[in-house]
Amino acid sequence: ITINAVSLGGLIVVLGMVVDDAIVVGERVSRYREEGLPAGEAARRGVREMAGPVTAAALTTICSYSTIFFLGGLQGKFAVAIPIVVILTLLLSLAECLFILPAHLAHSRIRPRQKARWLLRMEEGYRRLLVRALRFRYPLVIFFLLFLVFTARFTMSRLRFELFPQSAVDTFYIKV
Repeated sequence: ITINAVSLGGLIVVLGMVVDDAIVVGERVSRYREEGLPAGEAARRGVREMAGPVTAAALTTICSYSTIFFLGGLQGKFAVAIPIVVILTLLLSLAECLFILPAHLAHSRIRPRQKARWLLRMEEGYRRLLVRALRFRYPLVIFFLLFLVFTARFTMSRLRFELFPQSAVDTFYIKV
């Protein structure tokens, strides 16, 4: 594998998930620190709680991208770098957020601060919104399902789909 547009494309695809994994674990550890737990215990509990969901998310993505290995022809030869980059990046990210990040957070000397007043107000508003949404959960689910159906119907009637569109160029050359 070389660094090229295809391999960088695979990295860009998975970059958001890499950041999310670290944020999820770090936020859980931070929550335990805010509750008053020592850094080491907060890191242990945070990782223990988040290891399952983070691992499951990474494994499902790995499984979905590994199907690209079975793509044949010229497209398969070009696209083989994508699953390799995605899988390696996710495995390294998983190791980082489950082992390296908690080790750093366990030795952190930073004390959690009090939340700002504006953040507390925003959290309270969000909590009230969630309570209201849960009170009307069935109409909301029906509304969003109908919205999904109408959007899909509108899109399917207006857009054409081609998995591998034919190019105007019949021949191309690659210098090695």
